[in-house]
Amino acid sequence: LRSRSGFEETTYVSEPAVEAVEVQCPPSHSVPVGGKALSPADCECSPGYQYDESAESAESSCSPCLLGYYKRSVGNHECSQCPRRRDTLFLGASSAEDCFCYAGTHLLGGECVDCEENHFCMRNSMIPCHEHSTSERKSENATLCKCLSGYV
Repeated sequence: LRSRSGFEETTYVSEPAVEAVEVQCPPSHSVPVGGKALSPADCECSPGYQYDESAESAESSCSPCLLGYYKRSVGNHECSQCPRRRDTLFLGASSAEDCFCYAGTHLLGGECVDCEENHFCMRNSMIPCHEHSTSERKSENATLCKCLSGYV
């Protein structure tokens, strides 16, 4: 465009200013995948933690999943219970893989089944007793494998 004075007129459109904001989430909180956090209030419970409405402060609003429960993703939803006959070894489990068969049982075809005689079972595995020793069904550890008569 030319003005009456013969000079070219230029119109400038300003771009909105973008300012980076670093948000520090409280312990046991995270920013959801694909989410945006403009303040710590936008943070949600991390994997292995669930929202606790009875918490006294926002920083303690996420509590670890109890034994036998896990939570895989960020969010303020509840922890999921481990599959049948399984438990976790620690609070705050974040995966179904953290769920192990009860002691005295082992994983077979995706199910936890009783341990067989002459074996002990722990953490999804069935382990044979040492040579010349035996155990009852559902034995939970190696100390339950007893020497056969005549062996020490």
